[in-house]
Amino acid sequence: MKHIQYIKGNADVNGKQMQSEQKKSYANALLIKPVKDQKSILTKTDLLNKIDLSKLKLNIDSVKNIRNEAIEINCEGNNAKNVISAKVTEEFGNKYNVDEAIPKNLKIAIMGAEKKII
Repeated sequence: MKHIQYIKGNADVNGKQMQSEQKKSYANALLIKPVKDQKSILTKTDLLNKIDLSKLKLNIDSVKNIRNEAIEINCEGNNAKNVISAKVTEEFGNKYNVDEAIPKNLKIAIMGAEKKII
């Protein structure tokens, strides 16, 4: 039973938070992809040169290069996400596609169960 609680995230391990609870949820992440093929570093520099994110006064956690020539902007709250997407479409028009990041489905492992049941 302890293993199932640990997987669900309900277990209290020696009074400390589990590592999965400490990580931030990036449900408010934006993916900015170029329409034409270009490297993600070019996308990032183009975005940061034309839009000053610090002047928008939004809670932005990080701006990362990711696969498939895109960048990911992690922000707090839907307001920040809406402001950034509006600013990118205003500045660049159809040069970049702005999408919301879709959280991946988590996998659950059941410990100690017989293979016949699984």
